[in-house]
Amino acid sequence: MDVSNLDSVLKAVEELVGIGEVVAGSNEECAIVERIVKELEEAGCCVEKIPVDVLTWLDRGASVVLSSGVEVNGLTIPYTLGGSVEGELVHIPFSGVRKEYWRDVEGKVALVELFRDPDELKTIYLNAVEAGVEGLIVYDFEPSRLRRIVVTSTHDYRFSHAQPPPKVAVFIKKEDGLKLVKELEKGVVRVRVESKVDVKESIGLTIEGILPSKSEDEEVIVSAHHDHWLTGVSDNLCGVALIVELAKKLCRANLRRQVRVISFTAEESGALGFSPWYWIYGSRKYVERRLRDGSLDKVVAVVNLDMPTALPLTISASGVELKSFLEGLARRLNIRFVSELDTSYCDSYSFSKEGVAAVTLHSIRQLLHLYHTDADVLENVDVEALRQALNLAENAVLRLANEERPLNYDVYLTAIEEKLSSYVSLENFKHRVREAMVRGDYRALRKCFMVLNKSLIKVVFKGIYGEDLGWFETMFLPQLMILNVLSQLREVKELVLQGRGEDAMSVLRNIPKRVVYPGYEEVLFDVDVDRLANSVKVSFKQALKEIDAQVSLLEKRLSQLVELVREDIKGALAYL
Repeated sequence: MDVSNLDSVLKAVEELVGIGEVVAGSNEECAIVERIVKELEEAGCCVEKIPVDVLTWLDRGASVVLSSGVEVNGLTIPYTLGGSVEGELVHIPFSGVRKEYWRDVEGKVALVELFRDPDELKTIYLNAVEAGVEGLIVYDFEPSRLRRIVVTSTHDYRFSHAQPPPKVAVFIKKEDGLKLVKELEKGVVRVRVESKVDVKESIGLTIEGILPSKSEDEEVIVSAHHDHWLTGVSDNLCGVALIVELAKKLCRANLRRQVRVISFTAEESGALGFSPWYWIYGSRKYVERRLRDGSLDKVVAVVNLDMPTALPLTISASGVELKSFLEGLARRLNIRFVSELDTSYCDSYSFSKEGVAAVTLHSIRQLLHLYHTDADVLENVDVEALRQALNLAENAVLRLANEERPLNYDVYLTAIEEKLSSYVSLENFKHRVREAMVRGDYRALRKCFMVLNKSLIKVVFKGIYGEDLGWFETMFLPQLMILNVLSQLREVKELVLQGRGEDAMSVLRNIPKRVVYPGYEEVLFDVDVDRLANSVKVSFKQALKEIDAQVSLLEKRLSQLVELVREDIKGALAYL
């Protein structure tokens, strides 16, 4: 297969950049949609535009003016509502991600450098709001760029509605931020911050192109998202250009299963009601639509492309069977990769959280310096990464669409057995699965493992929102994390019995205070680490009682969670 010529992909990206920033529900979205529709129709797709109710947030400009006369322009930080504020300017050290940095700022306008993980801007913003600032000015950690990162009004990530962010906030370049710091070194400075935005509910458009196939009973989805902040070359115009190129290639294939090529709206933003889980909204609404009409279980797998522009590519795939399939395929194609379970930061998660096997091919972690900035331009794209992403995606889709049994459920069965055999009787389950394999009933197996994907593979956040930093993590059987915590608590107990308080404290510091399922906001388990640490400091005797009580609570919670898993396995067997 020849994927050496990427000229058409690069040319398409260059042309799409000319449309400008594309926000869900905007005029620019209408322009990019028409371009993608034209390309998919020319590739032989039957194309439908699917309307989605979205929140459209548009920046109309932002400025910062000092009393000394210095003036800089910037961007309004989404989803803030704009406005005009004045006050004394103060500089916050160390990126402001810890609450203790925000002292004596009430009624003032704070200036702060963005943290190295850009999405922690939400933490910085909420720390500032809770400390009583009048307004916030953020400058980037990299020079010569502006950036858009969404902030919300709550530390959690619920799917439901919330209030809009309450304070004016703008983003400026690092050079301009350092210019303001120099002005502060001269003495007290007052500042006026102004920004204007338009916010409305409107209609975003998801594009679905269907390629000719022998059967419509099963399908494979190839996807990307076309909305983007600022220039958006890597995120995600390259992904859009790649799925259009795939459509052109696949239209010449004799496809056994139906292939749908989808470009989603509202991946970056657009969730109605200022929802704290503001991203992947277009794909979530698409999945909800397929659930309502009962057709989601026809989907064999989803291959999503999002920021596949740096090496090595990351394969983020759930379930276990799809992850194994893609790892093996990448090795055969001599593609170096990093692999993990599906990421909750991309559109594939809208499918995998409902149990559908889904993958995103991406390079997110390598591109944080460009993420959502106006420095995300074509010159920064690694063309070899694009070539590898196209090669891997095309081979994956062809096999998933044409092979009778593309996914190996034995791999999944082994993973379940390794994790659960000590807690759940699996003999009947294994017997029924292997019977289905002998019968060749892979549709039933897929539906069975969809139930298990939804139950056994979960996205978690370890810690307390607003206090602890870090990314969401997708885990296989996170319910069993309690076993690790129980082991750590027993180690703490032993250390206390030995009179080794400092060592006990060291172990306690590595125990998460809470593990939560973000979005759903269900707490998997809590550990009162602060109380335990205080007991170790004050009284070893009291600490032993507190540890025993915490262990008892966690053992009870583990029993509850294992029982829920047992019931889900029974439910999955209903399809066999």
